[in-house]
Amino acid sequence: MSKLKICFKVEKRFLNNRIFKPFSGDPFKWDSNLAHLLKKELERKNFEVGTQDVIREKDSNIIIYNYYPRFVKSYNKINILLAHESIAVVRRLDNINYLKKFDLVFTCNDRYVDNVKIFKINFSFDKNSVDLDFNKKSHFLCNFSANKVSSHNNELYSERKIAINYFYSKLKKDFDLYGSGWERSFRYPFPYKFFRLLNIYAVTRAISKVIRYLISFLPLVLKKLLYSNYKCNKGYVDNKFDTLSKYKFSLCYENLYNENSYITEKIFDSLRMGVIPIYYGASNISDFIPRDIFISKNDFKNYDDLYHHLINLSEERYLIIIKKIKDYFASDQVKIFTDQYNVELISSRISTFIEVNKNE
Repeated sequence: MSKLKICFKVEKRFLNNRIFKPFSGDPFKWDSNLAHLLKKELERKNFEVGTQDVIREKDSNIIIYNYYPRFVKSYNKINILLAHESIAVVRRLDNINYLKKFDLVFTCNDRYVDNVKIFKINFSFDKNSVDLDFNKKSHFLCNFSANKVSSHNNELYSERKIAINYFYSKLKKDFDLYGSGWERSFRYPFPYKFFRLLNIYAVTRAISKVIRYLISFLPLVLKKLLYSNYKCNKGYVDNKFDTLSKYKFSLCYENLYNENSYITEKIFDSLRMGVIPIYYGASNISDFIPRDIFISKNDFKNYDDLYHHLINLSEERYLIIIKKIKDYFASDQVKIFTDQYNVELISSRISTFIEVNKNE
């Protein structure tokens, strides 16, 4: 039997099969082993897999979209969508008519899951990357995230800026900020809220891009009036996990709040490094992750209360939480958040779909 060919459609930076390279921890590269492991499993099942420059769409039997094009060409192929991104970032992923353009959809959004053509996958990590021999902590609190803007009603980008401003004002050198775009982060609340409003419609987003471009030509003194001056901003690091592992606590704010089961890599990146997450996001987080291994932002009336809780946490209590984090990773609870679980789900559904349609 000849191999079925899979065209794995990716962004330009992942062409030439770069998406399939195992994750090294380098933030300039892909931050997951899911594609790497999925390719290996599909090849084991007698598929041939390559990015669109290696296996062209017209030469393939199946097209897997690892990004979210506005227009999907049929080509009379099996079209499959891997929808990892937040609906706060890519709004069309919250549109059932868009999802219906695909034969199979694997999404982190619970809303449209029917377990027929639309299946739930979680953000995941490679279970073999977990090392429970945690580093000794030499730093206090950090935040790893990109600086973004969203007009979604439940977005948490704004709240993340509020938290960063607060903890930097209180902790100074004991708070560090990592990620892209913070050197061009608009001051909160103004002009940040102005650009958030511009993010609502396609036309106003275009206007926003023009304004941002013009701002780049302003004198430095005027830019300082618009941009936050985060002296805690460390930018990119050579290895995210090596750096993260040095901290006791990390801000882990999702892109959305009160979105059931929308749990991203943020909390797991911290837990895997023995860092206690300060979590804000999914309303049902405790259904998946034990309540006693993270700190919920919702448990505190304000940031002052949260701050005092962190600085007054006893060493004995801290070590108990760390012990429970290790227990969690040794349990079956974590299984559904592993790359291995998602690979088995995706590959088996693809095989079933092909078998069912072959017999029709």
